[in-house]
Amino acid sequence: MKHRLISAALVFMLCFLVCVNAYATSEDGEALTPSRGVVSVTYGFISKGNGQYQIWSKTETYSPENLKASVRIVKIVNGQEQTVNGGSASASQNNTTSLTAQKTLSLSAGTYRLYGSGSGNTSSDSKNKLIYIT
Repeated sequence: MKHRLISAALVFMLCFLVCVNAYATSEDGEALTPSRGVVSVTYGFISKGNGQYQIWSKTETYSPENLKASVRIVKIVNGQEQTVNGGSASASQNNTTSLTAQKTLSLSAGTYRLYGSGSGNTSSDSKNKLIYIT
């Protein structure tokens, strides 16, 4: 009987600790709202033909937030990044879960780096990759 009582008390304490941890408070005693969600970025590069390419970046989150999305492309010449004329786009929108920035532009043969980034109320994300046009 004594072991059952101790076991029940331990189970109760464990459940209590787990439940209390789910309701956190700040130093001034106000309840903290759990994070709305993590912002994730997907981005890409699409050939439209005749030297035309579309660059895009999509920012997404699970709960509505004030989102920003941006994409830019730079040319790599002798290991240095050079700005591409008209090679960027951005967008912003309040209270949404998905937002895309995109731009179509002419690019010549060479090596490029594509940057995609996005942010929301609670977090941000950014990515980049090399692109080769022949």
